[in-house]
Amino acid sequence: MHCNALTICQPYAELIVRGKKRVENRSRRISYYRSLLIHAGKSRTWMEPGDAKRYPEMAFGALVGFCWAGPCYSLAEIARGDVLEDLRWVRKHAHTEGPFCLVLRNVRRFVEPIPYTGQRGLFRVEITEVLERAMRGAQPVEPQANGPAQLGV
Repeated sequence: MHCNALTICQPYAELIVRGKKRVENRSRRISYYRSLLIHAGKSRTWMEPGDAKRYPEMAFGALVGFCWAGPCYSLAEIARGDVLEDLRWVRKHAHTEGPFCLVLRNVRRFVEPIPYTGQRGLFRVEITEVLERAMRGAQPVEPQANGPAQLGV
């Protein structure tokens, strides 16, 4: 058995498993509606000064949680309001930057990160006993409100 995963650079993977980032921005549409493992990449390119102190438990090169992913909207669709009724919050979310926005719901954080080598794009991860145990013990994450959106709304 397997599950798909997506590598997300830090500090964004950490923000997702804290409930602060509910949208993952991609350069292409990801047609994906199912469970998704969140892999924290090794890169520190996107980190700002102070991120390491703000999030001392931030993991790199590890599976850190999972969620239900989808749908994926373009910024134009979001601006027009062409989103599901219960996803209208996407328009005002601080991390809605696009050009395509994959909605992340029902996020769960692993108690302990699982070291794992990531890949570009969606990739398959075998469900081992260790991963299955981590998924069963994962902590639900409450979505948090997060500042004004980038859409000028």
